[in-house]
Amino acid sequence: MEGKVPTTQWELFGGYNHLVHNQRMRTITNLFLLNLAVSDLLLGVLCMPFTLIGALLRDFVFGEVMCKLLPFLQGE
Repeated sequence: MEGKVPTTQWELFGGYNHLVHNQRMRTITNLFLLNLAVSDLLLGVLCMPFTLIGALLRDFVFGEVMCKLLPFLQGE
């Protein structure tokens, strides 16, 4: 499988590229799917790592600023 690229990243950016450059691809359904892909990406970057490490260590180790910022970013 040489040359195989992870599809998740390329599907997200490729889908965005199609929506921007192709007028026929700008449907409500496609915009909704792009929105879901972006929200899943943000969830994986902003929520999961901090929640996992906090649960494993049973202590918050990211400092004072992140202690105040993370609940805002996670919608708590």
